Amino acid sequence: MTKMIRKHPGLSLTIIGAAMAIVLATAVVSSRATSVTETREIVLVAKGMAFHSEQQPEETNPHVKLNKGETVKLTILNEEPGQIFHCFTVPGLRLKTTRHLMEGESETILFTPKKKGVFTYTCMLHPMMTGKISVD
Repeated sequence: MTKMIRKHPGLSLTIIGAAMAIVLATAVVSSRATSVTETREIVLVAKGMAFHSEQQPEETNPHVKLNKGETVKLTILNEEPGQIFHCFTVPGLRLKTTRHLMEGESETILFTPKKKGVFTYTCMLHPMMTGKISVD
């Protein structure tokens, strides 16, 4: 190899350049892999004049626990029979549905909590539909 480099002095620069490119590419790929996070999906169902989690439908107005900086996909689904509208708002996190939802309608809110704390969510049309969101 040494004889080859002596015969072709530019070859050593090519080998060093290729090695640096491989190291740089590996660093970029690994930094992208660690920065990709999964989106957490939560569905709250409005029914019986309360919110219910799909995972624990018997619990009314469940306490939702989130982590600061995690991406959350929150879906609000109105399964209230009849002509009863519902909405969803969390003033402390500046979240809300864009409209009142009729039976069978849903709306998805994608957000990332930026601050820690305990925040109240509610249906503005039915104040008894109130729960808490904790961000740790």
